[in-house]
Amino acid sequence: MKKICFLFLLLLLLSSCTGKPGTTENVVVTLGDSERFSKEELRAAADCVIEYFGTFRGCDLLTIVYDEEVSDSYAELYDSSSYPDVTVENVVVFLSDFYVDDSEIDNGFEADTMQTGWSWSLEKDPDENSWKIFSYGYG
Repeated sequence: MKKICFLFLLLLLLSSCTGKPGTTENVVVTLGDSERFSKEELRAAADCVIEYFGTFRGCDLLTIVYDEEVSDSYAELYDSSSYPDVTVENVVVFLSDFYVDDSEIDNGFEADTMQTGWSWSLEKDPDENSWKIFSYGYG
């Protein structure tokens, strides 16, 4: 519950800030092999993250990495008690690195820092063939 509250407050803080939107022009996307998802499905999930990153004011997205072993280890944390609406078999988790610039934006991050290993958890809706971010952050 604390994690959800923290994520909600972070999202609220990020969305209320003014300044330049998060940039993604130079992001390097690395998609490892997957037994469950095609490269096209993984790329669509990564594109969902890239689009959402625009809300991270004053930040530059540098990398997005999918590694199935890492993704599966994160996905195991999404059991039915903590995420009752999530189907683990439809989950992918990416790790990303991004830079927080030194602008005067209060985005919840320390200015002029690198954020490494930031996770993005997404679930695929098989009926609509689309991805939805349901969790992000550290841990």
